[in-house]
Formats: sequence, C-alpha cells, structure tokens
Amino acid sequence: MLRSSLRPAVKAQQAAGRASVAPFTWPSRPEPLFEPYTFDMQALQRNGYVVLPGLMTQETRQRWKSACIAVQHLNDRLLTETDWANVDWAACGLERPSEAVSQADLEPALGGCQLPTPPGVRPGGFSHFLHRNVPGLAFGWGGFPESHAVEHSEFLQYVAAHPDMLNLHSKLLGVPEEEIRFDHGLILNRKCGFRGQNWHSHSYRHEGAMPGGSDMHDESAELGQSLVRTLCYPDGYAAETSGGLGVIPGSHHYRDYVRSCDITSWIEGKTDTDGQPLRVVRDALPPGSIVSLLCHSLHAVSPVERSSDGSGGDTRWASLFCYR
Repeated sequence: MLRSSLRPAVKAQQAAGRASVAPFTWPSRPEPLFEPYTFDMQALQRNGYVVLPGLMTQETRQRWKSACIAVQHLNDRLLTETDWANVDWAACGLERPSEAVSQADLEPALGGCQLPTPPGVRPGGFSHFLHRNVPGLAFGWGGFPESHAVEHSEFLQYVAAHPDMLNLHSKLLGVPEEEIRFDHGLILNRKCGFRGQNWHSHSYRHEGAMPGGSDMHDESAELGQSLVRTLCYPDGYAAETSGGLGVIPGSHHYRDYVRSCDITSWIEGKTDTDGQPLRVVRDALPPGSIVSLLCHSLHAVSPVERSSDGSGGDTRWASLFCYR
C-alpha cells in the first residue's frame, strides 16, 4: 500500500497527467512530429551539438509532456507501492541491501528522476541508497521505468521509430536511416529543488555496459564511432534556474570522457577550431525544442529554483533518446 503521507503528492501528479491530453494510440500512418527545419552539419562538426528551437508541432509538445509525466507516475508508483522490507533480493540476482528504505528516503525521490547527481557528490535520499546498495538496479539492469522510458510509453516508442526522428538522426550521424541503431531512452524530469548537474561528457559506450558492470573502456577503440544524445524539451526552459542545458562549443574535439569537472580549470588554455578560447553557453529555449549532442561534448544542467517573487520552480519535463 502507499504510505499515507505520500499519497497526496502522487495523487496530485496523477491528476496533472490526466488533465494533459488523451491517451495515445498509434495512428495508422505517421503524423508529423516536427515543424520544417534547417540542419547545419558544419555547425554540428564545429560545435559538437545542434539546437533546434521550437521543433515539435504543438500536438507533439502536448503528447511528449504527457508521456514524461506518465512515465514519472510509473516510477513513483514503483517506489511507493513496493514493500521494500520484503523484496526477494536473491531472486533478483542481488544482495540484500545493508540499509532499510525509509519514508525519508522515498519522499525526495518522487516527481523527478533519480539518476542525476548534484555537483560533486552522490545524491541523497533514495537515490543514494540505490547507488550505495543496489548499483545494478539503479543503473538500468533493473526495472525502474525512468531508465527504460521507451519501453513504458506508447508515445515514446512511436517517437523512437518515427520517420522524422530517424531522418534527423540520419543527418546527425551521417549514415542512411537503415544503419541507425537505437541505443537507449530515458526521462530526465527535474523538479523544483533539483540542485543541478555538474559538467560532464559521455563515452561512446553506455556507462556500466562493460562486463561485470565496470565503467572501464578503451577510448582508442571508439575513435571514428558516433553516438548522439538527443535531449527533448516539450516545455523548453529558462537559461539559469529551470534545468537549462549548458554547453561548450568545440569541447568534443578533445574527446575527453569526463564524469564531473570544474569547468573553469578544464577549459583553461583550450581553443575551438577557429583558435578562440572555449566558452560556456547557456541559452533559454522555447517550448518544443530539441538539442542533439555528440557523446564527447561537455554539458551541464542548471538548478530548478523558485525566484524570490515566487515565480518559476516548475518541473522541467524532458526525455533523452540515444542513437548510434
């Protein structure tokens, strides 16, 4: 059963989801996801990312947000309705955790994704419990819906295989559509109180995908290979206080796999292809925007905060699609 003090928060989110749009059913023929756009391959090669502001159609924006909310509800239900004291960990192939799951662990985990970590530290609450005690469950080998969003949403499945999405990634990867491989898809929702995510980049291989769950990888074997991380924002975001994305044009040329770094020290002495010093870019994006990054591009996420006048602080809904 849901713990009584957790029910109001869960019910409020469920009501928000029901009020958004009707349940999605696959159309007999694909309907456009995107408005017409211009793709600049030279900008991608120069900067390591492309920004497509306001790309989604109005109906697409509504359904995309609804899908992010719906998967978050599933994740919250798994957290609140599981009898954590009586999980058969051995049957899951996992050791019994050294700590019990408390109500204090669960409450901060509702309404936003569990995987991102605050700058420089492991996360608190339930996510901290998972990282410390059940790493396989936390990082995708278990069943958290947020880590497998495409498998838990008809609309996100539709998007992942949609001709518009495949055509976009054919351009991004520079290969025919039939050669593209879908890698993974997440929701990346950020609620008020999220403290931001430090500067980092990604390996070509999915972290934790090595035998035994090791993060070790051979960068030399990855040269010439590409993975694109496409971040999708149905509501857009403000630049500094609503989970906005920070990027560094040209950082991908250094092919540096960074888990977390002090960006001032990292960019010191580094230049872009024009010989100009690397710089941080943080811009607001309108609703329906998409940002696609090459895997070695450094990026960060701003906090989600409420302003002194009471404005802001709304959940930033987002999803991630990765293709190779």
